[in-house]
Amino acid sequence: MPNPRMIWRGEYPIRTDEVNRHGFLTLPSLASYLQDAAAHHACEMGFSVADLQEQGLTWVLSRLHLRIESQASWGNRLQVETWPAGLQGIIVLRDFRVADSANQTIAAGASQWLIMRLDSRRPARPSASLRRLVRQRQAPVLESGGSLEADFEPQGSRRHTVQPCDLDFNQHVNHIRYLEWMLESPELTGTREAEIDFRGEALLGDIVVSRWAVEADTRHHVLVRESDSRLLALAKSQGS
Repeated sequence: MPNPRMIWRGEYPIRTDEVNRHGFLTLPSLASYLQDAAAHHACEMGFSVADLQEQGLTWVLSRLHLRIESQASWGNRLQVETWPAGLQGIIVLRDFRVADSANQTIAAGASQWLIMRLDSRRPARPSASLRRLVRQRQAPVLESGGSLEADFEPQGSRRHTVQPCDLDFNQHVNHIRYLEWMLESPELTGTREAEIDFRGEALLGDIVVSRWAVEADTRHHVLVRESDSRLLALAKSQGS
């Protein structure tokens, strides 16, 4: 178990604009809670985006793995816990637990983060002070399924032109928007697990093509930049 002093906790009431047509919390909304919790904890640790940007650096999400135990609906109040889960080379690991008002786990998440240089947009090695804080490896809340591959025949696609409203403070499309674009594919009832690899940046004015395929209870997704076919993200989700 992680050191209790290294766990950040926050409460998130589910709002009407965060549920789907069935009244359940959407996957992008859940991912947004986790992003917010990670940001708050990084700030408390002294490694917020603002802290890093003063050094010409920033955080970027490289991978996210979610497992949904039960669906949460509008009006519920969720508690999100997050903690550093160790280092893997230059990758900083961070895990999450999401519980309902009765403290029953409804979701778990594992994430991988990189520090990126703002000038070159290339990964940077975490500082010695950050490594000291997060180096202790914790038992993972989810086992990694390994790197995803775009080895499916697309059944549909949609194009998106990146607008200013799609960008975050890193001046690229936020991973929450990537998730929203991916989930425009045919609906998969009761998503219980999702893995997303983030491979590249989409910038203002880029045209991003979302492609998907559905096989039984599994949905495959890929995002590419139209101008050069650069792979931006891969995902696989499973429903009930």
